[in-house]
Order: sequence, then structure tokens, then C-alpha cells
Amino acid sequence: MGWLGLCLWMVMTGEADAQSSKRSVPRPFVRMTYGYNFFWGADSLATTVRGFGSTSPGLTFGARFYFGKFYMGLGTGLQHFEYRFAEARLPFYDGERFSATLDETPGRERKKSKISWLAARLAPEIGFTFDKLNVALVAHADVLLHARHKYKYRSDDEGTISRKLIGNRRLHTSFYKAGLTLAVDYMGVGVYASWFPTPVFGPQGPQFSSFQTGLSLTAALARSPSTWIRKAPKT
Repeated sequence: MGWLGLCLWMVMTGEADAQSSKRSVPRPFVRMTYGYNFFWGADSLATTVRGFGSTSPGLTFGARFYFGKFYMGLGTGLQHFEYRFAEARLPFYDGERFSATLDETPGRERKKSKISWLAARLAPEIGFTFDKLNVALVAHADVLLHARHKYKYRSDDEGTISRKLIGNRRLHTSFYKAGLTLAVDYMGVGVYASWFPTPVFGPQGPQFSSFQTGLSLTAALARSPSTWIRKAPKT
């Protein structure tokens, strides 16, 4: 993955053709996102925004290379995913299959079940700029760094109980996650929709895709990394 990113960077910055005098000047940017996550084709695992559930942030740093109104870009960053189930679902693994079963234990109230994970992201993109309007198509490859399921409930006998299941292997989540994003923004403020066709869980778990939609904020940084550090005045 690192070598692929390096090759893409070399091609996009024109280092592979150092004699070209018309190469585009890289324009660094930072993008912050906040979106709602939900599953597709899994009615039993419906998500909810109750208590700000199923919402999560993302942060990407990158650079764009403009060729008139068209541009290419490459970004990298971190993306957090969270899915709060509308029903009280518990992860269950019987040795062959992984599933999320409904907790129907008598006496349990205020039940809350959610799964979340953190991923490192590599995101090449292409786009067009029309005055102050920007339209981009972003492809992203995510590598899961951490996964966690949290289940919380209250009962008269036990009081308030919080249980956690931590780790990709214990939750049988997919190690890689790939997707496409369509993003539109005006003067840096925009909306986006992401589709992840790769299954959320591994071969032992339920197979379905997921989506994310939300708001984004993109800001331009200094055009050259050398300008990020203020030079001391000569004396």
C-alpha cells in the first residue's frame, strides 16, 4: 500500500518527468467530514441516530494538482465508523458463523448496542471546479486499525451494566474496506455520499454493503510545504 501511494504521488507531481516545465503546482488541503452510517440490505441491523448514534467524523490531508478546471488529488487520513443498532443486538459466534442476535432477556431496559471502528485511509480523487463550485469523485481504501462493540443496559437486579468486545478478530470485521464517494461543495462547504461495496464483516459474518452520507468542510493550506515554516528575517 505504501509503495502504491508513493508511485501515485510521483506520477501526480510530475517527478517521473522532471524535464516537464508545465507540471501543475500541488495545492495542499485538509478535509473534515461528519456523516451518518447505515447498512444496505440488512433490515435486522437497522441503525438509528438516537443519542447521536451512527454518526462519525473523518479527517483527510492531501494535495490537488490542477489542469485548467480539471484536477487530480491524493489524500490520506483517518476515518471513524459507528453503527448504533435500532434494536438491542449482541454479537454471537458459534464457531462457524458470526451473527448479531436480538437480546430478549426479561428485565433489561435502556438497552444500547453499537459497533465502531477506526480506519487509516488512502484516497485518490478526480474533480472539476466551476467558479466556486467543486464536484469530486473520490476512491478510498481503508485499513481497519481498531474495532469495538459496546452493549449497555439497565436492570433492577444488576443495575447499569456496560460490556465491551474489542478487536477485529473477535468481531470478525473485514480488515480492508473499499468505497467510492461523490462530493459537492461550494466555497469549501459541502455534502457527500459514500458507498462501500465490500462487506463489513468477514466470510463468517453477514454479507452486505454500507453507506455514509453527511457534511464536509474543505480548506486550502499553503501551496508549498516550504511556506509552512516561517523563515526568520535576515539581520
